[in-house]
Amino acid sequence: MTYKRAHRVPWRLVEDKAVLVSVKNSQVMVLNQVGTEIWNYLEQGKSSDEIVDHILSVFDVDRETAEKDVREFLADMQQRETLDVL
Repeated sequence: MTYKRAHRVPWRLVEDKAVLVSVKNSQVMVLNQVGTEIWNYLEQGKSSDEIVDHILSVFDVDRETAEKDVREFLADMQQRETLDVL
């Protein structure tokens, strides 16, 4: 699967954090540093393995933690309908 941020989702970078508005329920979400990094990385379609490798190159974290965090982030963003799955 390839994930890409949905262009229908309004968002801005505020003080180095991505602030998104969920189209599904108009809820405002403020992403943490890792979430913001993933969100920015998803401008172009990426697989979950590519996202994990990117997080490992940016942050000092072990693979197991990165995989868990990426999996949870992608599931949450899919539920909120902020990602397109290709």
